[in-house]
Amino acid sequence: MTTTTSVVAETAASPTRHRSGAGHKAALVLAAVLGVVGLIFWLYAASIHANQGDSDGASVVLEGQAIIHGHLLLHGWALSLDSFWTVDALVYAVLVAIAGLRPGLLYAGPALIATAVIIVGILMARENRRGAAAIAGGFAVVALLAFPTHSMASFFLRGPLHVTTALWALIAFWAIRRGRFGLGWAIAVLMLVMGVLGDLQMVAYGVAPLAAAGLVAMLRQRAWRGGIAQLSAAVAGGALGEIGQKVAKALGGFTIGAANPIASVHQMPENAKHVVTFGLDLIGARTVRLVPGGNPLLGTGGPPPWLQDAHILAAAVMLAAFLAALVSLLGGVITGGQRAAAGVVFAADPDAERWRLNDMLLIATFAPPVAYVVLALTNDPEYTRYLTAAVIFASILTGRIVAQYWHKLSATWLARTVAAVAVAATMCFAAATGYTLDQPDPGQPAAQLVAWLGTHHLDEGVGDYWSASISTVESRGQVTIRPVVSGTKGTLRRYLKESDESWYAGQRFQFFVYNTVLPWGYDNTISATKTWGPPEHTYAVGTFRVLVWPKPLILKPNPPATS
Repeated sequence: MTTTTSVVAETAASPTRHRSGAGHKAALVLAAVLGVVGLIFWLYAASIHANQGDSDGASVVLEGQAIIHGHLLLHGWALSLDSFWTVDALVYAVLVAIAGLRPGLLYAGPALIATAVIIVGILMARENRRGAAAIAGGFAVVALLAFPTHSMASFFLRGPLHVTTALWALIAFWAIRRGRFGLGWAIAVLMLVMGVLGDLQMVAYGVAPLAAAGLVAMLRQRAWRGGIAQLSAAVAGGALGEIGQKVAKALGGFTIGAANPIASVHQMPENAKHVVTFGLDLIGARTVRLVPGGNPLLGTGGPPPWLQDAHILAAAVMLAAFLAALVSLLGGVITGGQRAAAGVVFAADPDAERWRLNDMLLIATFAPPVAYVVLALTNDPEYTRYLTAAVIFASILTGRIVAQYWHKLSATWLARTVAAVAVAATMCFAAATGYTLDQPDPGQPAAQLVAWLGTHHLDEGVGDYWSASISTVESRGQVTIRPVVSGTKGTLRRYLKESDESWYAGQRFQFFVYNTVLPWGYDNTISATKTWGPPEHTYAVGTFRVLVWPKPLILKPNPPATS
């Protein structure tokens, strides 16, 4: 009788437990959604206060607009070597489809992309971990990436600066982390192809690291099958990406400008030094204060030194994680420590091969500094954009190493102490980012320009590159300014980068504008006068000069390119 009653009681209680478990899961899902939304708004605010939208970002927004209007191959477009066609432009295409053409996309896009990077990083850090280890790994990624320093926000939260390319590489690494053929292999190849089609930095961020990690896996397991999936994915992704570019061109897609020059042999040693100095700026381990009139890309954003110095702890943890992963890689290669028993290359326990993803992230951390050394032509801090991906890869690797070694903090008091220090440091990181948010909004000079043009019924014009596309996006397309450049004869022609042929063919323009504080080649009153004669009126609108003629302006076709 007692047993029967007990069974009935347990049966009656089970729906209650089921409802309680379902409610708990629902609460976790809701908390996760709210956390993601909060992170997006946090990074959006940081992007607005750290950056001033420019024509580089606006041009890719206009690419996205063209894609969503059906111009999938961007027919008639002339783009730079990094076209961002299948990278950032796809993100902006979705955003334009949802929200329309608006200046806020210049900040919403990078915020969404950065959020996606952090989410993927958390998943990587928590892989096959439970409890405190999973929490510690994910927390480390959030601490290192969700509260960027002023310098990091200047690149991490501004597009298109190869952050989406790093995201595609991360997805490829995640997909092939088991080192096997199948759906994951196909996804990895697809992400590499998309990266190569839109940004050749994918070679450094994804293709080369994945190929190198495949070779390392072969050495670790003393068998070619151990890394063939990774190596073949890298080769296939790179090759198909190159083939895809040729096919797109044959089908009437966009044209690509000449490759950028590489750094001189005298500049490369300087670049090697800046890998350290600018890298520490991104992490926040240098206390170079942002001063009036200084370079807005550098500096701390204003927090007191004691608060900024908390980032030294972050740098130390990242260095320790990097060395731990490096020792593991070298040890595995030297000893063949991952050699499978009985000739079976792929272990049954997926957690046993966590080193694969560690190796990919570790090698990928090396690649952006190499790209920086080769590609940075001067000491201009703008080239720091090539180092941002290294911080991303290193931060996620740190999260994985933290999760991997968390169990070694066996003493409860030690684990609690480390956790308390980590929480305190993260609060310092958040407070330091708060100083960035407290900085005055850089504002958008183009807003004053388009407002003035609108009141004077001037809505179709041409201008220097820095004045053109940003003004078009700032006006939500109500005022269109197309980029021009002074040619070899000193007259203005279509700028054959970041522009669409349809913007110029058969068009009659009302004015020419240029920015006096951001000179672009010889785009000025002299070249404009040589092109169309003396202007009837010249207006000063802030730092801009607007030139108007009594007749509509027509651009002559660009001379044919010579081989």
